[in-house]
Amino acid sequence: MNAPPAFESFLLFEGEKKITINKDTKVPNACLFTINKEDHTLGNIIKSQLLKDPQVLFAGYKVPHPLEHKIIIRVQTTPDYSPQEAFTNAITDLISELSLLEERFRVRAGPGGQGGLDAGPLCQAGDSPGLFLWRGGADGRAGTSLQAPGRVD
Repeated sequence: MNAPPAFESFLLFEGEKKITINKDTKVPNACLFTINKEDHTLGNIIKSQLLKDPQVLFAGYKVPHPLEHKIIIRVQTTPDYSPQEAFTNAITDLISELSLLEERFRVRAGPGGQGGLDAGPLCQAGDSPGLFLWRGGADGRAGTSLQAPGRVD
């Protein structure tokens, strides 16, 4: 009844920017990236990728309010590395990782999506610490498992 229309959660309005960047005045060498029409899914992925960069001193995100469809990512870097550069590198790396995952999935799925999905890992050990996907075996048990970072059983 009082809920906003669903399309407001993902469609940008006329003149609305997807991302804005503001310098953080409280902390040296830091920026706030506000991304409109996104939520915890993207915020956590970007934050995690930023923290893999040794020149990133701090990365965190927040959703200001559950009814506001935006995330604010704060990034602080070493003095010789800009937060914008760190953010751009993190996004580029994420696009590469997701493209590789999609490619491996398509190869394993085969033509028409029918082949090869009943056994074996999508990712090799060491490909991406913290995420290890496994499809269910012939016995029909669990389809996906997530393991702790750096751990391959």
